[in-house]
Amino acid sequence: RMMEKVNQQVLEIQDRERKNALTQYRLLATQIEPHFVYNTMSLINALASQGDDAGVIEINTALIHLLRERINTRATIVDTVNSEIKTLEEYLRIMAYRYGDAVSVSIDVDPQLRQCQIPKNLLQPLVENAFMHGLTNESGVCQGSIGILIYESEGTIVIEVSDDGKGMEPD
Repeated sequence: RMMEKVNQQVLEIQDRERKNALTQYRLLATQIEPHFVYNTMSLINALASQGDDAGVIEINTALIHLLRERINTRATIVDTVNSEIKTLEEYLRIMAYRYGDAVSVSIDVDPQLRQCQIPKNLLQPLVENAFMHGLTNESGVCQGSIGILIYESEGTIVIEVSDDGKGMEPD
C-alpha cells in the first residue's frame, strides 16, 4: 500500500509540475513588448495624418493578427512552422513600414518542415530581438539585414536568426 501511495504522489507531483510549466509558458507567450505596440500605434497615427488609408488598414490588420496570435495560447502551445512564418510576416509588414528599405529580411524554410510543430510565438520575438538589439544602434537608427533559416539536422528542427548588426561584447 505504501508503494502504491508513493507512486500516486509521484504522479500527482508530475501532473502539478506539468500544469505549472504550461501556465508559465502561457504567461510568457502572451507578453508583448509595450514599446512595439506603442510604436505601431504611433505609426498608424502618422499614416492616418498623411491620409494613407491603405497603410492604416494594412498596419492595423497586421497588428490585430499579431495580438490575436500572441494572446491565443489557450487552445495549444504549439503551432506549425508555416503558421509561425505567417505571424512573423505580419510583424515584418509593420517593421517594413517603420524602417522602409533600411532593413532587409530573408526567410529560408525547408519546405518539408512547414507542417512540423514548434512552440507557438517563437519566431517573432527572436526576430524582434534582432531588430532591437542587433540592428539598432545607440542613437536609435535601425539598419542592416536579418536572416531566418529553418532546417532539419539530425532529426531536430534548427531555427537560426542572424543579423549583421553591431554584435555583442565578448564578455
